[in-house]
Amino acid sequence: MDNDTFFYIRRTRADPPTRARDEERRATYGTALEQFEELIKAAGEASPGVRPLPLFYALSQAGRAIAAANLPDGWKLYGHGLSCPDLSIGDVLDLEIKPSKKRDAGQPDSFHGVAAATESAVPDEPIKLGALWLALPEVSKLLADAAGAGQWHEAILAFPAEVTTSPLERFDRVEVALLGWKHPDGGSLAAELPRYSNTAGASYEDIPGLGIRVTQLSEGLALTTFWPTETADLAGRQNTLDRVVPSAPGGERWLRPLVSGAAMNDLMMWWALTFGLSMLARYEPAGWNAMLDLDRGELSSHLVRLMDAAVDVIPELVLQALEPSYVML
Repeated sequence: MDNDTFFYIRRTRADPPTRARDEERRATYGTALEQFEELIKAAGEASPGVRPLPLFYALSQAGRAIAAANLPDGWKLYGHGLSCPDLSIGDVLDLEIKPSKKRDAGQPDSFHGVAAATESAVPDEPIKLGALWLALPEVSKLLADAAGAGQWHEAILAFPAEVTTSPLERFDRVEVALLGWKHPDGGSLAAELPRYSNTAGASYEDIPGLGIRVTQLSEGLALTTFWPTETADLAGRQNTLDRVVPSAPGGERWLRPLVSGAAMNDLMMWWALTFGLSMLARYEPAGWNAMLDLDRGELSSHLVRLMDAAVDVIPELVLQALEPSYVML
């Protein structure tokens, strides 16, 4: 857990975002962030068997501050907005998280309210925990070779081309190399690209006998794609990059897959994932502990690493939701 991140979060309490400055919102904003920090610290110190509980409730309290800061109306949140109808699963990746029907704007549930506050799409269909895990940039590679993971799409590391001072520099499109598709000819990713977020308008440079450009990077081969920019200038290029391949904590850019058909942002994916894990830990503690058995569970060490990452990543995402201009490095 990065103390610098919490320094910046604490700093917002003295000068909160505009909507959180009235008396009632400000009280909720400060108290919710204080509870968030305490619960994240508790999660960092808790054993893996207990950790999902403070993890999810930390994020839930941060969500109340995010809603108070960003929602014009209906900023008080009621209920989770998610459920797990069947907890008797053998494989944690198959756990199904079901979004509830949306409440009216005056009484949003936490899941849909925070999604609206952070401008994230959310699915109407149930979500498999494995799909969420693979879609999250910081932890997707943990599942790359896990049994059953091939049914979902994983986050793909992106390398935008550098802007040059050449008079031939084009600002009507942005060039992005995508690293991590399955086949060396690039055909697999090209066919599957519509299953990723914000891919409308993507194109590939035609190369005789290949059809796309393949670039040799130090990390391996990459498929080069092109997106039309919002406006044909430097600002339009940057805005397009931020939309298509947003940064993750650490500064790397990633292309995220759609999850149950929706372009969820990282915060909401972590929200649904930690909710699912907390339901297992709370209502199926024996089954959850069995999944964490390092001597028997194929994914037990992966689950521990996943929760370690959550403790580090979630505060960064909360800070970004409170201060969108904050640059994650």
